[in-house]
Amino acid sequence: MSKQIQPNIRPPLKSSIRSISVNKLIGIFAAVGYNTKMVKYYGPELVTNGDFSAGGGWALGVGWVIGGGVLNVNALAGTFSQQPLPGIIDGRRYRVSIKILNNLGGNGRVFVAGEILDFGPDGNYNLEGVHVGADSSVYVQVYIDSNLQIDDVSVREITYIEKDE
Repeated sequence: MSKQIQPNIRPPLKSSIRSISVNKLIGIFAAVGYNTKMVKYYGPELVTNGDFSAGGGWALGVGWVIGGGVLNVNALAGTFSQQPLPGIIDGRRYRVSIKILNNLGGNGRVFVAGEILDFGPDGNYNLEGVHVGADSSVYVQVYIDSNLQIDDVSVREITYIEKDE
């Protein structure tokens, strides 16, 4: 007795989906025309008046004055200005940035719940990190006597979205 074989029927696969590597899956998706890329996206600005175009939003330390579209700092070491960020969420990733102008002497830092961004000479400073802890404020502090200007203080959540290529 002869055995009949039906056309277009394949024997069962001997491996499971768990044994397929990510590279093989990407190759499979590419072969069928499905190709995606993870793209970094910055959420809305969490700092109010980070461009210092108005006079509010910040609890200013002694020697810290908003004027002329910048935060003017002529202050002693250890002083700081602060702003609560009610939209910040523990465990999420954020981008912190600041611009330093006309630094006639001074160094400092921006910190948001354990993430510290040090600054010195004129320039743009950026840091990406994960928010850890209960404190949800942004602080700008000088750690030596300082005479400088600050602009564009920013804190934005980082998310990744999938985008077809």
